[in-house]
Amino acid sequence: PYDDVGRQDRFISLPNGAQMLEDTAATLETPDFGRRLALLQGIDILGPVGLAGRNAATVADAFMIFEKFMAAYSPSITARVTPHLDPELPRFEFEFLLDPSPPQAQAIELSLGVTLRVLRLFLGAAYR
Repeated sequence: PYDDVGRQDRFISLPNGAQMLEDTAATLETPDFGRRLALLQGIDILGPVGLAGRNAATVADAFMIFEKFMAAYSPSITARVTPHLDPELPRFEFEFLLDPSPPQAQAIELSLGVTLRVLRLFLGAAYR
């Protein structure tokens, strides 16, 4: 549904969105398209889930909100915080629940880039 691009009243499924990112990267001959797009997006892309996270008391609380409500943003994405051997280093994971799994390199890079921007929002621009 390329006709749905830019229409706020339309829903684009995650598989179609992932395929559209792949097609765009190929058409534009821009293999880093997902990373470039991430530079233009941030927590606001998550809608109400992002708004709730932005207003959380702590970074940990924000990521717990993402874990609990990510399905409201997209039922095909899970987010979770898992423990690490060092309790000071919890791990944030996200997963696309797509079966069959379409090509999604651009969607993954976009998601990682947006996650980095969210972390920099919470922890400061110097976060690496």
